[in-house]
Amino acid sequence: MRKIFLSLAGAAVTGGMLLGGCQSASDSQSPLTGTVWILEQDSLPGRQANWEKPQQPITLVVDEADRVSGCAGVNRYFGSVRFTGDNQLQFSQMGSTRMAGPGLQYESAYLQALPQADSYQVSGDRLTLQDGGQTLLQFTPGKKAVE
Repeated sequence: MRKIFLSLAGAAVTGGMLLGGCQSASDSQSPLTGTVWILEQDSLPGRQANWEKPQQPITLVVDEADRVSGCAGVNRYFGSVRFTGDNQLQFSQMGSTRMAGPGLQYESAYLQALPQADSYQVSGDRLTLQDGGQTLLQFTPGKKAVE
């Protein structure tokens, strides 16, 4: 019994060191972490003038583990992002809660656009997500994210 416990403890320590090393590499790749990014609603592709605006700002938060979350205007959403090179990224499909409210057209357009982004650029206080070098979504920083 003692040998099994020591083997499991050793595996946990080794695994923890490996995971810690991987997480540190991810931290250095993303200047997107630590900020709640707020979508500039006018940058939303396909936006129509007659759409009812959401009551909540559309936000993007990336944490140190490359998990993505935020408010899509009505519902909370979540997913992940993978940084694939210099300013290159790939978002997963996003999951979300399913509440109703004003601004669902904005929310739907945002959640469809986000996974299309393949790169990003941070210039001054603006984050731009791009698809094939073309501007897709633009954000300004809100508050610091809770870490």
